[in-house]
Amino acid sequence: MGVHRGQRVGGVLVFSLVVFVAGCGGGGGGAEAPSVEVTSVGPTVSPTAPSLADEFKAFADANGTAAEKAASEHVQKVRIEGELDGFVTIAEITTDYSGGLSGPNAGSARLLVGLFADWKDARNGLVTVYSAAGTVLSNGNF
Repeated sequence: MGVHRGQRVGGVLVFSLVVFVAGCGGGGGGAEAPSVEVTSVGPTVSPTAPSLADEFKAFADANGTAAEKAASEHVQKVRIEGELDGFVTIAEITTDYSGGLSGPNAGSARLLVGLFADWKDARNGLVTVYSAAGTVLSNGNF
C-alpha cells in the first residue's frame, strides 16, 4: 500500500519533499544548485483561533465567582484528551501554581475543577489540575 503524497497518517499530514536537480548549464559547465519544495507540513491552525485556556478564562470571566476568576488567571494550558458522543471524558488543566494535593494552592485548584465542570458537558468525565512542575493539585469528576 504505502503512503501517498498528501495522505493523513495518524492525524498528521505527511509532507512531501520534492528535489529537482537541474542539468549542467551550457557553456559555463557549472551545475545549478538543487531546489527544494516542501508542501503541507502538519495541520493548519488559524493564528486567530483562541486556545482552550483562553476559552476557559473567558468562561470564568463571564460566569465565575471572584475566587474562580482569580484562580483562572493561573491557568496556562487546557487540554481535552478524549471525547465520546460529543461529551468530554478526560481533561487536564496546567497552572503556574506550585505545591501538591495538600499544598497552599489546592483550594484554588479545586475551584478550577468545579469551574471546568460548569464549562464542559460530560458523562463521568475526569478533570485533573496540575502545578507548573506537573504535580497533581486536584482532580474531580464532572
